[in-house]
Amino acid sequence: MNAPSPSTDPYLEAIRTLPRLELLEALDELPAADQLDVLRLRFETDLLWFGSYVWGERFYLPYNVAHEWIADNVGGLPPWRERVTLGLKETCRAVEAPRGLAKTMFLKLLILRAITYDREPYIMWLGGSVDEAVKETRHIRAFLESPSAEFLELYGQPKVKGTDKDWTVQMPTTARPIKVSTRGIPRGRVRGSNFNGQRPTFIVGDDIEHPDSQRNPRLRDGLTTYINSDVRNAGPKEGGLVWCQFGTRLGQDSQTARAAKDPAYDAKRFQSVIQWPTRADLWEECKELWADLTDPDRRDTAERFYQRNRAEMDRGCEVLDANAQPIYMLYTLLWSKGWYSFLADYQNDPSDPNRQIFFPEKWKRCRFDGEVITTSKGRTVRLSECKQAFWLDPRASEELERNDYAALAHVAKDKLGYVYVLPCDMRRDNTASQLARVWTAFEMQHNRALYGYEDNGFQTMMGREFERQKQARRQAGKVWTCHLQGFRSTENKIDRISSLAPRFDIGHIEVCTDLHP
Repeated sequence: MNAPSPSTDPYLEAIRTLPRLELLEALDELPAADQLDVLRLRFETDLLWFGSYVWGERFYLPYNVAHEWIADNVGGLPPWRERVTLGLKETCRAVEAPRGLAKTMFLKLLILRAITYDREPYIMWLGGSVDEAVKETRHIRAFLESPSAEFLELYGQPKVKGTDKDWTVQMPTTARPIKVSTRGIPRGRVRGSNFNGQRPTFIVGDDIEHPDSQRNPRLRDGLTTYINSDVRNAGPKEGGLVWCQFGTRLGQDSQTARAAKDPAYDAKRFQSVIQWPTRADLWEECKELWADLTDPDRRDTAERFYQRNRAEMDRGCEVLDANAQPIYMLYTLLWSKGWYSFLADYQNDPSDPNRQIFFPEKWKRCRFDGEVITTSKGRTVRLSECKQAFWLDPRASEELERNDYAALAHVAKDKLGYVYVLPCDMRRDNTASQLARVWTAFEMQHNRALYGYEDNGFQTMMGREFERQKQARRQAGKVWTCHLQGFRSTENKIDRISSLAPRFDIGHIEVCTDLHP
């Protein structure tokens, strides 16, 4: 459809600006063909209605304020040719949104609308890897190859050609094909890319930063340089490039955090919980029910408690999306993931200076008399009924008056799944003395317990010395059948340690009162 001009035509202005319900009522007065013309005209500027109408299987929930901001501040940008006419050299947008709120789907919707209305001659998708980028653009391509009935009725069948990495699509009403390319950051070549002399006009980046990379200052600087030097210089010589970056904040100096401070960007950060409820005491009581391993129906018990007290528990609360992420769901995510992950994934606030991973003053405490564990709730558990493990965290230094401690931890797990950290033996001693402690533990518990140690780096020597001692004990007629298993850590240490935090928070790990602070 060739839209009439000028754009100030009151009829066209009404189509673009009337509230949807009023426009739908007016459509009832028009013939079917004219109804389609009106919808085509409206959808060119109404991204949200376009999405729910033609891609209803994906955009069926009510939109939230983050979606509305994206629609206004990214979807509301003029098409490329108009941006060139307006003299816009580049436009940078950055959105930090919680996980699970369809931010990637909105990038796909922006691209689908750009293709449908011939708004961008060359579109490029950047991902954390080329495989990730291809996976997302393949979804757009699959829709174009088999569109919804609503899309077909309005726009006809697109023609798609090319590989998963680089493909073109042509709409029945457009004179030229539109190019879609995918690249992986930071190795994918962006600058210099062109299609029949046309350089990219709309480049999107979706979760382009890896958690491990953002911990390294050199890699963080390298990514910023790549974006500023390659991506933002990849557009047409006439100008008009749009660079749009969506992600979740990974650290206080991550790429999205840097973009939020960069005056070149129009940036926005969204959080799942805008305002926490005032009745923290009721939520704490609900958490206790949710985490109670003695109750096989604990999740149902906790939800019933919430429903009975919902009015009080919701008081003062404001969330970003009450449909996709209601407050009860967010609390259960908090309980299962812990503050460390929740603040990063759902609040875009991994660098809160008041945040810490562990809160020892809130830990559940148990008592241990050598045979019986008395839990924080007064339940008694015999050690002989538990699975037990001894874990040695070795030290290499022979300096007995300074440096790190060697720790031998004793941990028990009962039949319900509760874990108890029993007294921990921490000393500055040499290798022989550290292994002597393991043998002492084995002489008490024998094969009723598991025995392990960290064997990263120098600690591999610990295992060799243990095997030597094992054979010596055998020849001397002492107990010798202990199997000490070495474990090599490959995960990031901070992530590995912090993964225990939610289990402490909900009381599934209790710490013996005899354990020194």
